Amino acid sequence: MENNRDTISRRAKTILVPMLAKAGYSVTTEVKDDDRSQGRDLETRLIIHTKGSGFVIRFVVTALLGAPASKIDRALKRCAREYLEDIVPCHKNEAALNSLADYETIRHRIFIRLQDPDLHPEFKEGFPARLVMDSQMLAVYRVAMNEQAGQNLVSAAISTDTLKLWQITEEQLWEQALENLKREQPTFIHTLHVATSPNLRHPRLNLLLRPGVGRLDPAATYLLCSGPVDRGRVALNGARAVLNDSTLEKIGRLLGEDYFILPSSIHEVMITGTSPFVSLEKGARAMKLTVADANAHTVNEKDLLSYKVFRYDRRKKEIVRAA
Repeated sequence: MENNRDTISRRAKTILVPMLAKAGYSVTTEVKDDDRSQGRDLETRLIIHTKGSGFVIRFVVTALLGAPASKIDRALKRCAREYLEDIVPCHKNEAALNSLADYETIRHRIFIRLQDPDLHPEFKEGFPARLVMDSQMLAVYRVAMNEQAGQNLVSAAISTDTLKLWQITEEQLWEQALENLKREQPTFIHTLHVATSPNLRHPRLNLLLRPGVGRLDPAATYLLCSGPVDRGRVALNGARAVLNDSTLEKIGRLLGEDYFILPSSIHEVMITGTSPFVSLEKGARAMKLTVADANAHTVNEKDLLSYKVFRYDRRKKEIVRAA
């Protein structure tokens, strides 16, 4: 295995780096193992660092361990093409390149992606991040390289090198990301409407916008995300809506009680009240089974957020780990 990992690293420098250099991008590469918990196997990743900007893109290459050199070469060429597909839209001219290095120009495009530190240990070093949600989740920072709305978002992780480039602290990055989040319109709708309503952008479906909405049914399940839901698809990375305190407080008023938060994917969370359950403990166990089943059969692995279940405490106005 070790020799094959070295082969991937060596071939990346021989094939991928020159391919990207020919396209005008100077990069360095490394191959690292990420220890995944929750019964998941060790994953090996090819990490591409873009010189000058600090932006990082990672590819899982575990399947290449033990593969012949010809298969490794084909996979590396595919990684190079995918890299270019993600990077080229924001690097079409010198002005775009300069904007990535200029914090004042790009600060409005910074956003948060929620990650579970137990599933993503790679964010424990080399990337600015902040523990949130009862210190059980990580808020990691990304920058949008095109419009964030819709399903065609191109973004890159913000690394510690990026902070040095921008000459700012993690605290400043956090404050800017929260400011951007507060400007986004969260969507909170009944899950039945996701499957049955032809126009999910209609403001009457968003329970946070509907005037005069009464007390909601705590036994129902609701979808919460940051940004619009269009044709049944949520905006990318929308689970960050749970970091907006005013949104959580308003949902608590609408439900009239504490509620469970189910991390259904990095793009959205599901919410349901606590009162339908005999006890918080039994409710949390039931919700944990729901999350595990969804992660196993519904959620795409690259979109998986967590196996944990949370509860919003209305009195304390905070999220706590439930299971």
